[in-house]
Amino acid sequence: MLLVTCDFFSGFSGAALGTLYLYEVEFVWQLGDLKYALLLVYFVAGVLFVPVILKLAKVLGKAKAACCAAVFNVVLTPFILLLPPGVTWIYVIALIIMGVNVGSMAVLYRGMMGDVGDVDELETGERRTGLFFSMLTLSQKIGAAMAVGVMFWILDSVGFSSKGDNTETALTGLALLFVFVPVACNLIVAFFMWRFPIDKARQEEMRAEIDARRADVLSSEIHAVEARESEQRVPEV
Repeated sequence: MLLVTCDFFSGFSGAALGTLYLYEVEFVWQLGDLKYALLLVYFVAGVLFVPVILKLAKVLGKAKAACCAAVFNVVLTPFILLLPPGVTWIYVIALIIMGVNVGSMAVLYRGMMGDVGDVDELETGERRTGLFFSMLTLSQKIGAAMAVGVMFWILDSVGFSSKGDNTETALTGLALLFVFVPVACNLIVAFFMWRFPIDKARQEEMRAEIDARRADVLSSEIHAVEARESEQRVPEV
C-alpha cells in the first residue's frame, strides 16, 4: 500500500508539472520561444539520471534511493522562485535538476514492486507480480488524471488566463503551484519511502529463500521424473 500511495503522488506531481509547464515557461520564465527545447532538456536529464539513481539503489537499497531522490527535489525545486525571468542557461540548469525524478522513480517503484511480489510469494507460494504491477499502473493514472483537473481548477480560482494579460496575483499563483505541488508530493513520497519495510538486506534474504525453495521444488520434480522412468524400465514378469 505504501508503494501504491507513493506512485499515486508521483503521478500527481508529474501530471501537475505537465499541466503547468507551458504556462510557467511562457508567462513566468518568459522563455516561450524555447519551451519545447527546454522540455527536451528536462526529459533527457530524466533519462540520464536513471543510471545514477540505480547505482545509488545498489548501495542504499531501492527505497532509500527513492527517498534521496525525493528529498533532492524537495530541497532544490523551491529555488526556481528566485530565478530571474528570461535567462535561458539558468532554467536549463533548473530543468536538469528537476529531471532527477522523471524516470528514476518509475524504475525504482517497479523494482520495489518486484520485492513486494517476493514477499507475497513467500507467504502464499504464488507468483502474482502481474497483479501488483497493474496496481502501480492504475495508481499512477489516477494520480495523473486528478492532477490535471485540480491544477486547472486552482488556476481558474486565482484568475489565471492562458490567453495572457494576467495579474501579478495570477502569475504568482501559477509560479507557486509549479513549485510547491511537486515539493509537497515529494515530501509525502520521502516520508513513506523512508518507512518502506523491505530494505536491501531483507530483499537479499528473500531472494535467497525463494531460490532455495525453487531449487527444492526442481529437485523434487527431477526425482519424480527419474522414479517414473525407472518404473517404466522395470521388465514385466
